[in-house]
Amino acid sequence: MVCSLYAEHYAAWGGGVPDLMLWRTGNEQPSLRFVEVKGPGDSLSNGQRAWLDKLLAAGADAFVCHVDAQDDDSMAVTEDGAAQPSAPAFNFIAAATD
Repeated sequence: MVCSLYAEHYAAWGGGVPDLMLWRTGNEQPSLRFVEVKGPGDSLSNGQRAWLDKLLAAGADAFVCHVDAQDDDSMAVTEDGAAQPSAPAFNFIAAATD
């Protein structure tokens, strides 16, 4: 379906494709999930809404994942005992179709 939309009218469908395509393979039922990631203060563009609508209408699993940066001043301790700022972390807020 994605390829047919590109072939149909690339100028209209060239932007807004979800950020992630998560594949599940192996012993489980193979599946594909489309995920658009949004940070604080970010919202869906018209193109992103159009892609999500098309994917959902086609029966695909499509979600919007809202993340929020943690405000954390914690320190990590290295193997030699030195303290250093820990890497930024993100809180997963919600995953739902918008």
